[in-house]
Amino acid sequence: IMLAWPNGGKINIESLGKNSEYAKDLSIKGVRLLGSDTKLTFDQTENGLIVDNLGKQTGEFAHVLEISL
Repeated sequence: IMLAWPNGGKINIESLGKNSEYAKDLSIKGVRLLGSDTKLTFDQTENGLIVDNLGKQTGEFAHVLEISL
């Protein structure tokens, strides 16, 4: 859940990086922004899950990413 729209339409979720204790052995298969048809791009690096191309802001409040494993 993103409480604010990220600058530049890009976010890095550090807790889902390959080196994070929370994401150990996780393989991210897909990421989508709920309420949007925008095709997101993502990359799980050692430092985080980088989600890019979020498109246009769809609302004023929280924004939710659905992450498929």
